[in-house]
Amino acid sequence: MMLILLTWNSLLVSHVIDSLKRDKAAGIDSLSAEHLLFCHPALSVVLAKLFQLMMLCCYVPDGFRYSYFVPLPKPKECFSKSLAISPMLSKVYECCVLVTFKNYLVTNDNQLSFKKVLDAVSQSRP
Repeated sequence: MMLILLTWNSLLVSHVIDSLKRDKAAGIDSLSAEHLLFCHPALSVVLAKLFQLMMLCCYVPDGFRYSYFVPLPKPKECFSKSLAISPMLSKVYECCVLVTFKNYLVTNDNQLSFKKVLDAVSQSRP
């Protein structure tokens, strides 16, 4: 586990932050992608340390579990879909986990747009 933790550096976190889409809804924590994109570069260092400690202690903050759902009605279908809006820092953490462990995880083909983001972050990572 320690070898994996060594790869969690500020460069990975900053690449993930740079890959976030702009002009999206803020999460339940009221943070949007723009807050992270335009903040001081030292935030990547702090978040990398935080994420390392979270992995080391096997702990996920309670705030990462909360999302709100926005219903997306489909006029021609009898059911509607919903969109989950998650906290921004949990998205960054999730993407870091997925980039680090992508060789050990299996994803669904329905997650095509998320795979494109994951591939973009992986390819830009040194």
